[in-house]
Amino acid sequence: MADICESYQRKLSDAQISPPLAAILALTELCAKSSAGTMAQLSQQLDEGAELLKKSVSNPISLTAGCELFIAFITYFPHDAASFSDLKMELVKQGQTYVQQALTYRQRIANLAVDFIKDDAVILTHSYSRVVMETILLAHRRNKRVSVYVTEARPRGLGIKTAEALTAAGISCAVVLDSAVSYVIDKVDFVLVGSEAVVESGGLINAIGSLNIAIIAKAANKPFYALAESYKFHRLFPLSSDDLPSHNPRILSFTSSTENAPSSDSLTPEHIAQNNPDVDYTRPDLISLVFSELGSLTPSGESFVVGCSLIKSNGKVNFQVEGLFLNNPLQCAAGDKSNTITPDARTLSSCPMKRLNARAHSASSAHTIQENVLARRVDEHAGNTANFLSNITEHFRVFALAASRGGKLW
Repeated sequence: MADICESYQRKLSDAQISPPLAAILALTELCAKSSAGTMAQLSQQLDEGAELLKKSVSNPISLTAGCELFIAFITYFPHDAASFSDLKMELVKQGQTYVQQALTYRQRIANLAVDFIKDDAVILTHSYSRVVMETILLAHRRNKRVSVYVTEARPRGLGIKTAEALTAAGISCAVVLDSAVSYVIDKVDFVLVGSEAVVESGGLINAIGSLNIAIIAKAANKPFYALAESYKFHRLFPLSSDDLPSHNPRILSFTSSTENAPSSDSLTPEHIAQNNPDVDYTRPDLISLVFSELGSLTPSGESFVVGCSLIKSNGKVNFQVEGLFLNNPLQCAAGDKSNTITPDARTLSSCPMKRLNARAHSASSAHTIQENVLARRVDEHAGNTANFLSNITEHFRVFALAASRGGKLW
């Protein structure tokens, strides 16, 4: 069991593998090596392995999203193999296949987001993100002239890595102090960031400093775009950065006495970094659009996707909408056939929806979306609802959907 952490670090050494995918591969390897003879034993081992992974890193948020995705797949996968060993082999095969498919998501996101980059654009980005790099490099390959401001992103300083890679590709780039974002914000056309996770509220968890940039961009009336693969959608509902999980209980804590006050020797960059957070939470009202391989969504549209879970009923897997954030609610009208479209049979069936925004609906009321009842559209960026739902059906929580496809993902 202890080998799972070593396996995770080994997978993560591949520059193309992000923490959620490394977690899925590590759990897949654990599944392959497991001596469990029943599904209950295997599920317990995977849960224990996931907990070990979460405890082995200082920032477990994106890793947790991958663990939850794989464990959901295990839960809903049809257990109809000839033997349990055959079932484990199929689980391993499907997990590895999913990761290979997920590696194409960045290119698909880049193909979508690049249309928002006009010629001669000036972009501000933060820290280092594989999908942001893919998008900017794609714009460059399409002969779009782009210039990029990159924040240094202390304490890890990953902005330097971004600047070096962009400069090597022949893209004009300048490194900006984290404290100088307001100085350059009027010179940029928009902000483009990656993500550690996208949460149910429609908000974004990303490298520390992202919230600062989003607030400044909002004040300067500059679009703030986030790029996120769907495997980073996380069942978490933080209200502020203080709600984010962390293994460090002393983040930005005050000393209680002069005896415990830090000395000049301890006020080093390393010491300061240890007592500061790695990530922060950006509220949905500060985000203009979220791009994923599902499409381009406003934070309200994205929260619809993250708010979908899957339930198994009468041998079928259906979406259940719970905790739906309704800052810009889907226009649902149960029974009004003029407002409805017919979704794929695998998507929605008697889905209860909690309407959380009192400005739009009473917080205490409950509403049932009957079968074949959905929104006219999410918003002008999400496009046609039928296509949107089709994308969700095909890509969102792909593992769990395997149960409704006879165990086959593709």
